[in-house]
Amino acid sequence: MKFMSLLNHAEEMSLVNLIEQLEQQVTDGKTTISTEQVQELLCLAIKLYINKLDEESQLPPFPPSSSITATEALITVSRILKQINVEVFELAMWQNMGTN
Repeated sequence: MKFMSLLNHAEEMSLVNLIEQLEQQVTDGKTTISTEQVQELLCLAIKLYINKLDEESQLPPFPPSSSITATEALITVSRILKQINVEVFELAMWQNMGTN
């Protein structure tokens, strides 16, 4: 099923404000959200991204203005693969099957 926005304008502005607050916390190096909340946000972000891929199959995972470094991306991807018990070799095989 394609992801459809169910947010009204007020909810969308609340989301924008939340994102700005979280970005500021990252910039300041003072994260006030819990470990569990970070994990839930990552899970939700992954699921939202997958839903968006149904609409835009060539959607890059980050916007052009992203400040995500290669190190940050690789650490995150490595931890995700470890958690789901997938080896890098298995990922390469999966990508070669044309399902990327």
